[in-house]
Amino acid sequence: MDEETDVTKVLITGCGTGFGHEVAMRLAEKGFDVIAAVEIWAQVQTLKQQAAQRDVQLQVEKLDVTDEETVGRR
Repeated sequence: MDEETDVTKVLITGCGTGFGHEVAMRLAEKGFDVIAAVEIWAQVQTLKQQAAQRDVQLQVEKLDVTDEETVGRR
């Protein structure tokens, strides 16, 4: 991890696919403590499996940022 930053834990939304997915994986590979949020339940297990294949640790959470009730519980 870069010694110039004090940030060690990051929350990334949209990790089920695309840009969010790859950013989460790359930051985890660099040693960040990543909370990877996905919108769809099925993506939780898939993302955990993909992280294991890349030998990275992710905390995967189901989170719909457009649902105020869901966000309020976190």
